[in-house]
Amino acid sequence: MAGPAPAHQTWPLREVNVAFRPGVITGLPGRNGTGKSTLLSLAAGLRRPVTGKVTLNGGPVWDQPAPRAALTLLSRC
Repeated sequence: MAGPAPAHQTWPLREVNVAFRPGVITGLPGRNGTGKSTLLSLAAGLRRPVTGKVTLNGGPVWDQPAPRAALTLLSRC
């Protein structure tokens, strides 16, 4: 998948493949502007990718019932 970016910026995400496992706490460390928040927004179904897809249990994340698609997002700690 690839995430959206303003026209004057480069894409923060390109060719990303990631799997989050149930019961596992996952951290995304990195410098400002590297796509951490974009990745989480895409994974939560808050944004749609420009290319590619985001799936949860085999289907598009935005087609999942709310409790199944729920993710806890904690940022800027």
